[in-house]
Amino acid sequence: VANSYNNIGVIYRHQGKYDQAVDMLHKSLQIGLAVLGHNHPHVANSYYNIGLVYHDQGKYDQAVDMYDKSLQIGLSVLGHNHPDVVKSYKNIGNVYKSQRKYDQAVDMYDKSLQIGLAVHGNVYKSQGKYDQAVDMYDKSLQIGLAVLGHNHPDVANSYNNIGLVYDDQGKYDQAVDIYDKSLQIRLSVLGHNHPDVANSYNNIGNVYKSQGKYDQAVDMYHKSLQIGLAVLGYNHPDVANSYNDIGVVYRHHGKYDQAVDMYDKSLQIRLSVLGHNHPDVANSYNNIGNVYKSQGKYDQAVDMYDKSLQIRLSVLGHNHPHVAKSYNNIGLVYRRQGKYDQAVDNFKKSLYI
Repeated sequence: VANSYNNIGVIYRHQGKYDQAVDMLHKSLQIGLAVLGHNHPHVANSYYNIGLVYHDQGKYDQAVDMYDKSLQIGLSVLGHNHPDVVKSYKNIGNVYKSQRKYDQAVDMYDKSLQIGLAVHGNVYKSQGKYDQAVDMYDKSLQIGLAVLGHNHPDVANSYNNIGLVYDDQGKYDQAVDIYDKSLQIRLSVLGHNHPDVANSYNNIGNVYKSQGKYDQAVDMYHKSLQIGLAVLGYNHPDVANSYNDIGVVYRHHGKYDQAVDMYDKSLQIRLSVLGHNHPDVANSYNNIGNVYKSQGKYDQAVDMYDKSLQIRLSVLGHNHPHVAKSYNNIGLVYRRQGKYDQAVDNFKKSLYI
């Protein structure tokens, strides 16, 4: 029903029937608030559409009020780097321009542009076009520094984005330097116990792990873990990820018993939060299997690898690279045990995928 009112309202607006449009859109809004609550994208969209009508009518203050309500929900629910947030900033800028409040309009347009550039950077990063990604992120950063100043979460996010690209490129020293800039801003603005601060510690830990600086990596991961426990509580996927990351480092370090302990903590949380049939649970079983294989505990390794395999077959299907990896891992263990026929059978299954 809410969607029907919304659609009729949009049509009335295009027909220039503004009062009727507002009436329909308000009906859609009220249903959305009653059924979905305040913090929902559909409610944000209702506020946004009402803002468009008010802008068309020259009711600029009311338009800004509606756009801002839409913006605040978008920031809360969708995050800063979302196209709907970009759209809200841009439209508030349009109203200010109509009011000849040019400085405020430019400020809104700059915020819209900053996020838009970051979104473009995300796309380039996903495509592996790292130089273009850094260029977009850096342009976003420069706007953020000019408009928001150095100590702002969005500026920290820009530094973090650049760090992620350097990390992917294997430019580890540059990545740590940029991550640290992001971390220092987040500590200053958000305080020590904030998920974004935990994210910074985790990212720095990832670089140290890639560099083989295992003690420094564990130190960063532990800092991230402590924040996660304090802010999110024990049973949270991010906490499970922290335990898993520490386990990975311990395994590379040859500290196998400690690795299994960390992996098992991660596994128990994932089972509790995500349920049995989830790819992350499969990854936990696989990681424990890796340790057992390294320790020469081959029967236990096969048991873990098989548990991982069964979940992956159930969730991902037979023709998935992770399923192929599971068959390959089982084959490697059988080969070490001298069970060559079973090894070949599993290697063939992996190969045919």
